[in-house]
Amino acid sequence: DIKSSDTSDAEPDKSRPAFKFTREDVTGISLVRGGQTVNLETQNNKWVITQPINAGADESALNSLIGDLVSARVENEFAPPGGDLKPFGLSEPTVKMEVKLKNGSTHRVELGARDPIGLSAYAKIDGSQNVALVPSGLLNDSDKSLNDLRDRLVLGATQYEISSVKIVNEGGGYELEKKESEWNIKSPVSGPADEGQVSSLLADITGAKAAEVVSEGVDDPAKYGLDKSKISITARLNTGGERTVSIGSKVDENYYAKVSDRPQLIKVDTLFYEKINTKL
Repeated sequence: DIKSSDTSDAEPDKSRPAFKFTREDVTGISLVRGGQTVNLETQNNKWVITQPINAGADESALNSLIGDLVSARVENEFAPPGGDLKPFGLSEPTVKMEVKLKNGSTHRVELGARDPIGLSAYAKIDGSQNVALVPSGLLNDSDKSLNDLRDRLVLGATQYEISSVKIVNEGGGYELEKKESEWNIKSPVSGPADEGQVSSLLADITGAKAAEVVSEGVDDPAKYGLDKSKISITARLNTGGERTVSIGSKVDENYYAKVSDRPQLIKVDTLFYEKINTKL
């Protein structure tokens, strides 16, 4: 313990950067975990999944992972005793990652177990025979399923892109419309709306993520209660056109749902259902 402000006897930081590239240099990432390979790449300044499906990626998840890579430091590095990688979880790595850069070069990372304290993870970098200690955040943000890596935003629009929203629910429903900068109730009655409540509702709608992507298509809407859904959200966008989220039958603690301009069958959680199922 150092009890005074004099830190001249403190050990110097012997860590070093794990990589020497910037966030802007990264153009693709391949993740192998649990026998599944997920390939991601940038297209038109957005991250997309190209394998095993073609779908948008969760930008926040990718930004966190790339941030971990750019800021990662090797805290310690050593030769495994007797060359045995099993005690460090590297004989069968939890995650294998390949990072592709603009200049055509690649970096490979194998991530194993966490250290006993849990703040670091054991890794092998770019084919090195040594074991490196890196921040555990790199393992946390790379050890994600396909469902966690894909874009699961239900509506796929921000509240600032919406000019009107129609809610149909068990209580009947209502419609809200934005005129200039103020929100008004359009039906079943006319009048000004509570700006705070509308803002909260729109934040719930635009921030909601699918609990699960069930399938890449809906074979029979009636099977999931989507042919005559009791609850729906129809948002008209500033750019023109509209998008509808239909919510169907309950399954376990979730509900089946589908977005009008996407083929996937998804599930939304009960909390989202309850937020939409409110009275005017």
